[in-house]
Amino acid sequence: MTHSINLTPEQPALDAADLNPLIEIYLRDCTSRLAPITVAGYKFCLSYLVRWWDEVGPSYEYKITALAMQQFARWLEVQSGQASEFLSYNSREMILTRVRTLFRWASHPSRNYIGRDFSEFVPVATGEPPIRVTPEVERLAKLFEAAARSVNPARNRAIMAVLLGTGIRRGELVRLNVEDVQLHANGAGRLMIRKTKTKTPRIAIFGERTGRYLAVHLDSIQQTSGPLFCGYPGRRISELGVYRCVKDIIAAAGLDDCLQGPHDLRRAFVTAWMRGRRNLSDAQTLALQVGHADLRQTLQYSLQSIEDVEATYISPLEMLP
Repeated sequence: MTHSINLTPEQPALDAADLNPLIEIYLRDCTSRLAPITVAGYKFCLSYLVRWWDEVGPSYEYKITALAMQQFARWLEVQSGQASEFLSYNSREMILTRVRTLFRWASHPSRNYIGRDFSEFVPVATGEPPIRVTPEVERLAKLFEAAARSVNPARNRAIMAVLLGTGIRRGELVRLNVEDVQLHANGAGRLMIRKTKTKTPRIAIFGERTGRYLAVHLDSIQQTSGPLFCGYPGRRISELGVYRCVKDIIAAAGLDDCLQGPHDLRRAFVTAWMRGRRNLSDAQTLALQVGHADLRQTLQYSLQSIEDVEATYISPLEMLP
């Protein structure tokens, strides 16, 4: 039997004229299962897909193909992120991951919004993930020197102290109220994190130095209730406001080479905690502090270096008498 070469094979395509309503249904389903802060992140990611599809959908006759998804990935490379610069590799991969999840969710047999799974059409982000390193503790001091020179030094130093001194998320920080801060006599204390990514309230511990920065900030605002951190004109600061604040301080401190934003301060906290602590119970208490439901995620945040390997290295050969 002779077979011929087909130079124009038919490509699977998704009729996506109703893509935007599908995304709305997906987000409503997520809202019923997940914390608001998580759903907000999903909505932010999918907003790029909505905007792109509104622009190019007609030119594709509202058909999503593998080629269309490749074009979407390239389009993301020239889109602005939260601080106006182009989206980072991690941000683009997060967006593409959310699009894959959308297609898998829609094609699940229990829903059947789509007859087949089109997630395989969504490519990975181009480029390489950045190599994450944690700056030396001595260099981190420059962050507080830079914050002291900012337009709102008491607030900004307290923001940096809470992020670096507790490891909590930016979204958790902006939802803190004054009454959520418990200061002990020695200056250390606790933060009541009421609105978390996992929907489970928790307590985060902070040390004396973090407490000192918080005390100065509390003295400056003279409030007994309401938002702990405000932006202009006196309203609760937004997540974007915290992001820009931290980015500005990092730039002023000259630490752009190793810190990109608030999440890197969370990584720095996790790394510092795990250095010198090598057993499972230490990782478990850290997970309670930073609010990770999965211990594996906590360990992924820890940016151990080759020096840490050297400090803990052991082998059966070295144990021989």
